[in-house]
Parts: sequence; C-alpha cells; structure tokens
Amino acid sequence: MYKWKKQFNLETKILFQNKFFLVLPLLFAVWMGFTLYQTPYFKPDHIIVNTNDFHKLGHTMTLGIAMLIGILMIRRDIQSPTFEWIHSWPRSNGMAIITKFLAGFLYLSTFTVMMSIVYVGIASNVYGLSFQQYAAYFFHDILMYQWSYGVTLALAMFLAVTISHRIVYLIGFCAWMFGTYFIDIFIISRLNLPFLTTFHLNQYTLDTMLNNEVWGIHIFQKEIWTSRLFVASFAVMLLTVMIMLLNLKRATMHKTRSIILGMMSIVLVGLLFVPYGMYWADKFSTYQVVEADAFVPDDNYWNSGESSYQEIPIDSYDIHVLREDDDTLQVEATLTISQDGMPQGEELFFRLNPLLHLQEVSINGEKISYEREGSLITLSVMSDEIVGTDNSLHNIRFQYEGKIDMWAAPTNQQDNIFSFVNGDYVYLNGAIGWYPIPGNMPLFILNFGNDVRPYNSTFSYSYQQSLSQYAEFQLTLSNFTNNVYATIEAVDRNEREQVFYSKNTPGVTLVGGNLVEKEGEGQLSAVVNPFSKQDAYQIIEDISIATNFVENYFAIDNVLKAPVLILPNDGLGFWQYEAQYIDETYMIPAFRMYQYYRDDQSHPHSYRLMRDVIYNSLFKEFAPFKGTTFSRESYASILENGLFYLFLVDELNLTHDEFREAMYHVNTSYHFYMDDEDFYFSDSFYEGMSHEEVEEYQEGERRNKEAGRLLIETLEAGKIDKVREFLVELYENYVIPQKGMEEYYPIITPEEWEMEWNQVMADE
Repeated sequence: MYKWKKQFNLETKILFQNKFFLVLPLLFAVWMGFTLYQTPYFKPDHIIVNTNDFHKLGHTMTLGIAMLIGILMIRRDIQSPTFEWIHSWPRSNGMAIITKFLAGFLYLSTFTVMMSIVYVGIASNVYGLSFQQYAAYFFHDILMYQWSYGVTLALAMFLAVTISHRIVYLIGFCAWMFGTYFIDIFIISRLNLPFLTTFHLNQYTLDTMLNNEVWGIHIFQKEIWTSRLFVASFAVMLLTVMIMLLNLKRATMHKTRSIILGMMSIVLVGLLFVPYGMYWADKFSTYQVVEADAFVPDDNYWNSGESSYQEIPIDSYDIHVLREDDDTLQVEATLTISQDGMPQGEELFFRLNPLLHLQEVSINGEKISYEREGSLITLSVMSDEIVGTDNSLHNIRFQYEGKIDMWAAPTNQQDNIFSFVNGDYVYLNGAIGWYPIPGNMPLFILNFGNDVRPYNSTFSYSYQQSLSQYAEFQLTLSNFTNNVYATIEAVDRNEREQVFYSKNTPGVTLVGGNLVEKEGEGQLSAVVNPFSKQDAYQIIEDISIATNFVENYFAIDNVLKAPVLILPNDGLGFWQYEAQYIDETYMIPAFRMYQYYRDDQSHPHSYRLMRDVIYNSLFKEFAPFKGTTFSRESYASILENGLFYLFLVDELNLTHDEFREAMYHVNTSYHFYMDDEDFYFSDSFYEGMSHEEVEEYQEGERRNKEAGRLLIETLEAGKIDKVREFLVELYENYVIPQKGMEEYYPIITPEEWEMEWNQVMADE
C-alpha cells in the first residue's frame, strides 16, 4: 500500500504542479460563468437548456484535455525509450496504470468541481432557484462529466500503450473528434442510428431530448443507466487490457492472471451491453409495430392530399384510465352515438393505438365480436342492425390495456417520441389513438423520407385534433401520483382521481411531469416548467387582453377553460412554431415563449403572441394562412391583418408612431401594403406565365395592396369605429358561414370586400 501511495503522490504532483494544466479549470469556470450569465437574446433565459448547450461545446473541449493527459502520462515513462530502466523497478504494471488513471481522473474532476460551483451560483443567484428544483439535472451533469472523463482518459492511455510512435497524438486528436462531433453529426444523426449514442464520449449530442426540462432525463433513466454500466465496463476493460499487454512485454509471474482478467473484462463488456441492447430492441420493436400500421401513400395521394374515410359523429366520451404501478394502462371507454349519426348500411370502424390490447367490445351492454388489424377495429355488426329510433343513443364500450411508450425513428436528426406514460411523466397526444377514434382514417402515415408520424399532422404545420368533429368528453384518471394537465378543464382533483370534462372538444391531450401551474390575476392560468421566470405571468396577461378583444366584438365563446400549456415540443412528433389553440386552450412552444418577449423587449406586451391569439380565436377552423400577404382568390389575409391592426389601435391605444414601430417588428404585410413599389414579387416569380396572366396577376396585386393600404390609412385617420364595424360585418357575413367547409382559407372576393367597404363607409 505504501508503494501505491508513493506512486499516486508522484503522478498527482507532476500533474498539479504543471502551471498550464493548473490554470485550465479556472479558465473553464470563467468561460462557463460568462456564457450562462450573459444569455444571448435569441436563447431562452433557462438554466437547464443553457447549461446543456454549454456542455455540448465546453465539456467536449475538456475531453481534449483528458485525451492529451492520458497520452502524456503513458509516454512520459512507460513508452519512453529513455526510461526503459524503470521497468526494473519493483513496481507492477497494474500499479503504474491504475495510479496514473486515478491521478488523471482526480485532475479532470477539478473541471467537474468548477462546473458545479458555477452551476449552483448561476442557478441560485441569477435564476433564483432552490437547490431542490434543479438537483436532478445538477447531479445528472456531474455524473455525465465523470463518466465521460473516465472513459476518455482510459481510451487515451490505451492508445498510448498500443501505439508507441508520436503519431499517437494525432490519432488521439482524431479519436477525440470522432468520438464526439463526428459520430454525432455523421453517424448517429445522418444515418439515424441513435443506439450508438453510448459510444459518444460524453453523450451531450447536438440534438437530444435530455435537455428537455419537463421530461428529458426522467423518461430516459433506463437508457442512461444501462449505457453508463456499459461505458464503465468498457473503461475497466481498457485498463485491464492495457495491463495485460504491458505484462506480455515484461518478464512477470502474473502473465496468466493478467490474460485471464483481460479476457474476463472483455466478456463483462459484452454482458453489460446486453441490457442496453435489449432496451433498444424493445424501442425498435415498438416502432416496427407502428410502422407496420402506418398508411403508405402513393404519388396520387401526395398530389391530391385527399381520401375518403368513414366518419361517425360521437355525442360523448366517458373514459376511465387506471395506471398500474408498472405504467400499464387499464382503460374503459364508453362512446355514445345517436341513431341518426350512424352511417347507413356500413360496417362500423374504429381506430385504437396498436400498442394497446383490446379485451372486449360491447354495444348497449351486449358483447359483440370484432376483427382487428393493427389499429383498425371492425365491429361485426352492421350499422342498420343496431335498432333504435332517431332519438336513440347507443353506448359502445371498449375495454383495453397496455403500455404507451411510442418512440419513433429519428427524423431531421432528432429523436421523436409521440407519447409515453413513465411514472409521473406523461404525454398522451390525442392523435395517436390512446382512446378509440371513430372511422377508418389511419392513425399514422409513412411520410416523406420514410418517417412515421401521426396521420393528421402530415398536412399541417403543427398539432391537430384527433377527431373530425366535436364531442363531449368526461375523463377520469386513477393512480396517477402527480398532477396531470389536459387540453380540457380539470373539474376535480383528489388523492385517488383526477377528473376532466368538456362539453364540446375535438379531442384531449394529457401532459404531466416537471410542471407547475401559475395563476394569473383572472381565471386564466399557465402550466410551465418550474425554471421559467416571470414570462408565464406576462403570457397570461397578454392572452387575456387578446381574448377579451375578440369576445367584445365577436359572438365567439373563446373562454379558455384549461390552463395554457407552455411546453418544450422538441421531439414530440409534431411541429409547432407559435401559439396554437388546441381543444380548449393554447399550447405554446417553450422556445417561442422566450422569443415572444426577447424580440419585443422595448414593448410592455408581446405583439406577436397577441396576434397569434387573435388569429387562432377567429380562424382556428381553417388551415394556417396567417402571414399570407397576397391572394388573387381571397382578401382573407387583409381581414386577418386588419383585425390585428384594429386591436393595436383600438384595444392597446397605440399612437401613430407606436403603431408603425410595432408593424416594423412583427408584421411584414404592413410593409407590403404601404410599399410604393408597384410590384412586390420579383420577375422570376412570373416565369412560365403568359403576358395576359402576368398582367392579371399584377392587377390583382395592385388591388390587394390598395385595399390593405386604404384600411391602414383609414385607421390612422382616426376612423376606428368604422373600420371595426366593417371588419366585424365582413367576418360575420363571410367567414363564419364558411367554417366547416374544409376551405384552406375563407374566400372573400375583391368584389365582396369593396361592396361591404362602400356600404359601411357610405353611412358617414
């Protein structure tokens, strides 16, 4: 033991007395502190996201130091011809390797200590968080640092032992780059091989859900720890094989023992890879079930985007979900359908997630047989065999069970998880069919690039509802140990149950995890991660102002009965770039929340958010057309823009200069309308058009610009009441009647616009 202690002291003394290495941890701490303290305006003011972003670069740079130290420690004496005489010392190769590794690991731990000090200081003093709030993420980062230092140092020492030439420095540099950025960008991401993440030296990949502050590390605990066990065994294997190779070069009585230990370490690595491999095998088997169920479109489908599917209007849902301790869901869903809503002379189809095992189906209390293929359930009874009067209501009850952990193969270099239930952490998207969905429309589609995604998000920019029509929902959750939030109203919560209800909704999505509910001054509240600062309260206030404006002038029930959900949506299987009205509330991407207020720092409100709220309140039944500046077929975009202009002048009482400044920041259409140039589009836009078509297009553009400019000038002239009357009448006469007609946007012809304008303005 004395010899081990003296050898360890020697190795640490050489390292810690080197001024170059001694100053590096301090420089690292300064770099990290400056990066986290001075958050750029384009990044969220968020400790978890920002520290993870720093680790992707900062920690990876320190792995280069680990690689250099590992090579230097071996080449200093063991691989140096000048010091061959030290092999005659009464010092075993095992002692030399292990003490060098421990000394190097101790030095590299100073970077972890510096990271910890800066992390706690920034989180507590700058963000005002309690240690309990960020402890899980803090300790996760500490372990990530230590694990990656251990395996990188062992790899560097192994390279130095096996390669005696100075080229080992170049090979070490290549191993450092290959084991971090190259394997991440060119292998894991581009080749969609996420299971190779365990071979990434620090596993801070560029696109990962681990920095998801709501679910991240919590739902990946099994993957994290099976990977850590494998990585630890791999590092031990490298050290053991190093000792074996050195013993084979030196006369020693321990050759046989070192060979046996080396072989055993290799076997151990293989054994500990098995749990990690089985974890990923389960993931891929789940994905294959979903992929086999996905609709595979042909070219005609992509060109038309239309197909005919059975639709069954549902009057109400009554769903009871019991979560078992192993996260198995026991579900009983009762669907009420009126007799006159039954499709005549057809089989009845329903969709249910293929991961859920259907146990029983009954109609009006009588069990019936059914056929199931993937997610498609075909009831063995024809619709006209269910006898009843026109006013009769029929109850179709489904009993099913199963686990929901829907990982999907990565798309756009990022993992996708459509839905999951993992202890306290829940995300159940209504679009994936965790409750029966009427009709035979597919749940999933094999999209461009052969990636699977929920069917009804294919032709939209964001999340969409699960049902084609609205229905009454009663949802009861049992044995969920943490609060679960929904896109419909929570009417009761107690230790045993959580009950949600909606009179009229197109679906329901559930979320639960590292979330808190923040109450506003009124009835509105917001569900956010606990790391968000004051932004949630500002969002509540701005949404309230915008919804009050809509309710004052339009006959729309726009009261938000469920809390606003501010969630990180990275990797959740759908794209969403702005606030969107979902079921009975707004869902706002977390990164967008910060942009709303970072971009508009000079204003007390976020005009972008308010515009999104107004648009979703009045036009949510149509496909997204917000931001469109010009259409020959319809002036709907001028109406949408005009309502926002009216809101700024009428509700927020902006002055002329404030109004123009707001337009400069958030509304490009304003510049289109007020631009003196005749032609907004470049000449290349008109390529392929005949002369007559170009003239017709340009004439339509002029009329569109003139209509938008006249509206703005009338507002600026102070005729607010007239503009309000005109826009309200236009909306009531032309937009409301077109809701439910499946138009991309409401059609308001130039002639209809001018007629309404002249009628309102003629009353002056």
